[in-house]
Amino acid sequence: VGENAAVKGNLFSFYFDRHGISIKNFVINGSISGIIVNSDNCLIENFTLLGNEIGVTLNGNDSVVRNSHIDATNTSFMIYGNENTVENNNVGSAMYGCQLHGDANVIQNNIFFGSQGTGVYGIYLDGIGNTIVDNAIYNANHGIYLLQSNEIINNTFTQCFNALKLAHFSTVGYNEFISNTYGINASTYFLLNDASFSDNHVAIACYDILAENLS
Repeated sequence: VGENAAVKGNLFSFYFDRHGISIKNFVINGSISGIIVNSDNCLIENFTLLGNEIGVTLNGNDSVVRNSHIDATNTSFMIYGNENTVENNNVGSAMYGCQLHGDANVIQNNIFFGSQGTGVYGIYLDGIGNTIVDNAIYNANHGIYLLQSNEIINNTFTQCFNALKLAHFSTVGYNEFISNTYGINASTYFLLNDASFSDNHVAIACYDILAENLS
C-alpha cells in the first residue's frame, strides 16, 4: 500500500479487507482504531501508533506485525485469528497490551509495559496452541492472563501483581520472575520447567504442579 507518512484519523486510520497487503513506516496518532486488518497474509512493519484507543486489530490469519512501537489508551493489539506473528515490538497500554482470541499464533521478542501507571493485562490469552516466547513483560496487574492451553517459554516478568495467571493447564518453561507480587498464580494444574524467581512476594501460588529445575 505504501510507506513513510504520518496519519491522524478519527474512527480509524487504516482499514484493509484485501489479502497480501504490506504497509511500512507510518506514524498514526489519535484514532479510535489505528489499523484494522480484515484479511490474511498481511505485513505491518516499522509503525509508530500513539494515543489511539486500539492500536492494531487483526481479523484474519497468517499476518505479521513487527518492529513497531504501539502505545494505546485501551488495547494495543486485538487479534481474532490464527497463525499470526507479533514480533520485535514495543507495546504499551493502559488496559491490554495484547488481547488474543485465536490459535497457533506466535508472540515473540516483544516488550510489553503498562503505560499511564500500571497496565491491566500485558497479554490476555484466550485460544489454544499459541506460543508466547522471549518477551519482556513489566508493570502490569496481570503480565500474562491465560485461559486455555498454551506454551509460555523464556519470558521475563518484572514488577507485576500476577506475573503469570493460569486458569488452564499449560507448559511453562525457562521463564524468569523478578520483583512481582505473585510470580505464578494458578487455579489449575500446570507443568513448570527451569524457572527462576527472585524478590517476589509469593513465587508460586497453586493447588497442583509438576515442577523441575527451579531456582
